[in-house]
Amino acid sequence: MIARSLMEDPDIIILDEATVGLDLFAREKLLRQIDRITSLPHAPLVLYVTHHAEEITENMDHILLLRQGKIVAQGAKNDIITPEVLADFYQNPVQIIPIDDHRFYINPLL
Repeated sequence: MIARSLMEDPDIIILDEATVGLDLFAREKLLRQIDRITSLPHAPLVLYVTHHAEEITENMDHILLLRQGKIVAQGAKNDIITPEVLADFYQNPVQIIPIDDHRFYINPLL
């Protein structure tokens, strides 16, 4: 479906919960494809909606966190993906565990 939408040379692509129902490997393939698309010159704006912050890829550079339709935080990825901001957002403490230079895992500290 993403390939079909790219044929129209869109200015924006909206992906709402795009990985729901995908297995682990299909999810990673899709996230890598999204990252590849967003790294292209003249790439379309990709609005990626997810409940899983660990799906944020290298080229997703602006983050908007919503809770019950209200903005909790927004800004550059490095300013938003911090233990303090995410703990406030989730209303629980979290630990951010780097996977590599660009990906991370969020561990809830219960």
